[in-house]
Amino acid sequence: MQWKSIIVAAAAVLMLGGVSGGLSGCAKSKLEMVRDKADSVESTLKKEHKRVLAMGPEQTDRRARLDHLNEMQYSLRAANVGLATIPWLPFDAEKDRELALDVMDEVYDTIDWNIPLGPSDPKRAFPTQWSGNALKLR
Repeated sequence: MQWKSIIVAAAAVLMLGGVSGGLSGCAKSKLEMVRDKADSVESTLKKEHKRVLAMGPEQTDRRARLDHLNEMQYSLRAANVGLATIPWLPFDAEKDRELALDVMDEVYDTIDWNIPLGPSDPKRAFPTQWSGNALKLR
């Protein structure tokens, strides 16, 4: 009977330790969260591109949709380059790095928002700090 109590207590301690350890290990940095968003947007863009390619050539807006998706792809590639450089840029303070990550987060949101739009639909504008597919904080 004592062995059962010891085993149950040990299992409870291990489970609680695993849960609390697992919770602390799940915290992600802002950079990691934005990278995850970038991956998600890229996946969405690829799916939409495949869907449009599967449309028959008789679809009148197919070419315009592909052009729009190519434009989103260019913006995504530029955003990915910008995001990759943020940890290495000589910002004056950590707050500048946080601002850059906030802008990039909004850039990815904008790309994601614009992906399903049709050729004649109004597009969501990029943040003012993202101009010409480049990050401009000052």
